[in-house]
Amino acid sequence: MLAVGRALMSGPKLLLLDEPTEGLAPLIVRALEEQIVRLKESGISILLSEQNLRSSLRLIDRPTSSTTQDPVPGHGEGARGQRRDPADAPDAIGVKRKNPA
Repeated sequence: MLAVGRALMSGPKLLLLDEPTEGLAPLIVRALEEQIVRLKESGISILLSEQNLRSSLRLIDRPTSSTTQDPVPGHGEGARGQRRDPADAPDAIGVKRKNPA
């Protein structure tokens, strides 16, 4: 968190976040997500590397799989700006589910 604060003091146009939710309690993750959304709304571009798929899909506009380097089909904002269902993302990027729904 301190590193993010230091980075923001320089007035960046782009912020790189590598696993910002790692090891955080769910309540803290939600608070961090709210702050990341505020940063986006203030005009800062954010490049997010995150394994927490549900959290990522709540935050990002254009998801890309690091496995294929391709955009994740059907996710991010749609033509009308509607968010896609994060529950569908594992199938879209080829992640095998332990307990398929």
